[in-house]
Amino acid sequence: MTKRHSQNHTFRITYVTLAFVVFLLFLAGCSRPEKIAYNETPAAPLPTIVPPASHQLYIKAGQYENFSYWGHAIAVNYTSAYPSQKFSVTVDGSEKVIQKELSDSPNGIDWIEGNISFTLKPVVWEMREGQNIPIYESTWNTSEVYFIARSRGPTYKVNGAVR
Repeated sequence: MTKRHSQNHTFRITYVTLAFVVFLLFLAGCSRPEKIAYNETPAAPLPTIVPPASHQLYIKAGQYENFSYWGHAIAVNYTSAYPSQKFSVTVDGSEKVIQKELSDSPNGIDWIEGNISFTLKPVVWEMREGQNIPIYESTWNTSEVYFIARSRGPTYKVNGAVR
């Protein structure tokens, strides 16, 4: 074997080896690294119970309304508008009596009973651009109120109990 032939042979081995290394690097760069496994079990999502839409009504003095909302029996009784405002709201047999003087601050009344929040607001009606528009919380010197019962948000069943 001549010296030139030996150099060609060495060059070919180096070239093939270099090409093989480049090919391996290319393969290593194209593969995606696997995610590291964590020793955690993801928590199962809690089953949610979607609450119903709010129950809203306008009620006039002397009027009585009862309805069922989210499994609760609710009754609203607008007993009197003059000389003072008197209401009673009963939820599952538990009564709340509300009395407002005509000159009291016209702010509405908000309270919570279990998983339901309630709002009671005085309302007067004004004619604007040919339409009767409710004006809330302007005065207690009125014979109509706006009442709303609404859920306090979604609940979850945990071990069979609603939370």
